[in-house]
Amino acid sequence: VVGVLRAQVENIYSLHLSHEGNKCLAAIRTSADSVESHPYFWLKVQSHLEEAVCQGMMGNLGKAQRVLKNALNGLTRIRLPRRVP
Repeated sequence: VVGVLRAQVENIYSLHLSHEGNKCLAAIRTSADSVESHPYFWLKVQSHLEEAVCQGMMGNLGKAQRVLKNALNGLTRIRLPRRVP
């Protein structure tokens, strides 16, 4: 299961690197329920980070900021240090 979920997030990452904002957000919508329904917090955080990038790419800066805040809260939940410049 975790391998499939990670592959979905890696696909989103590749869309973000390709500047495919619409496809990136569509992939996030497709995988969000699967990622959120499993206990892999690190994968949830990565998914939120990718969504924030894609939202920002599409000009949805308020949404990007809210999603990024969720990602940072996820880091706190799994006790990873938060480094914000």
